[in-house]
Amino acid sequence: MSPEQERDLAWLRAAQANDDRGMESLYRTYYADIEHAARDVALTDPDDSFGVAQLAFVEAIRDFDTDRELISFRTHAGSVMRRALREARDREQAVTVPVTAVRRYYAIMRDAGSFDVAYARVRLGGLGMSAGAFLATHHAVAASCDVDDPDVAADVRQRPADPHTEPDPFYAAELLSMVPAVEERILRLRFDFGDVPTQNARLMMDVAPGTLMTYNNIGTVIGVSRARTQYMYHRAIATIKANVTDTMNQE
Repeated sequence: MSPEQERDLAWLRAAQANDDRGMESLYRTYYADIEHAARDVALTDPDDSFGVAQLAFVEAIRDFDTDRELISFRTHAGSVMRRALREARDREQAVTVPVTAVRRYYAIMRDAGSFDVAYARVRLGGLGMSAGAFLATHHAVAASCDVDDPDVAADVRQRPADPHTEPDPFYAAELLSMVPAVEERILRLRFDFGDVPTQNARLMMDVAPGTLMTYNNIGTVIGVSRARTQYMYHRAIATIKANVTDTMNQE
C-alpha cells in the first residue's frame, strides 16, 4: 500500500466515525478532483455542477469500504461523482411528481374552482394533502412536469399553468424549518428573504435587491469559506427536496 493510500485510509476511517478533521482533510486534498469532475460532466449552472459533485464526494466517503482495498479512494470518488453528475444532467429538465399527488391536486382544484380557494381549503386541513405538498405539486404542474403515469402526464400538459406565482411565507417557513440554522441563514441570504437581518447583511455587502447573493459574500457574512458555504447550500437544497418528496409520496 502506498503512503497516499495509507493516509487516505486513516482520514476515511476518521470521517466515517464523524470526525470533522478527517472529512476536512479529505476535502482539502481532493478539492481539485471535485472541481475536475464538475467540469467534466457539466450541468447548465456551474454552481449546481460543483454542488452535486460535493454531495457525491461526501457520499463516496461514507460508502467506501476501508477493509477492502480493491481500488483507491481517488478512483472510487471520481466514479461516484461522475455517476451522480450524469444522473443529475439526465434529469436536469425533469420534475417527477407522484401520480397520486397530481390526481389529488386536480380534484381539489376542480372542487375549489381557483387556486386561492383551493389553497385556503388545503390550509384548513381535511383534504388528504398538506399545504406543502399541494404547493410543491402546483409549482411542478405549472412547470409542465413529467409524472409517473402517461395519462396524467398528458392531462398535465393540456392544462394551462395557473398564473398564481406569489411566494407564500408560511410555505417558505415550513421549508426552512427542515434544515439547520446556519443553512437556513445561507438560503435566506442567497434568495433575498425579507427579514431584517437578511436585508441588513445584503445591504452591507452591496447586493442588489432581488438578485442572488454570491457564495463569497455569504461566506463573508457567516464567517466560513466560499467552498464551505457552497457545500452547505447544496446540502440544504438536497435536504428540502428529499423531505418534500417524502411528504408527497406519503400522501
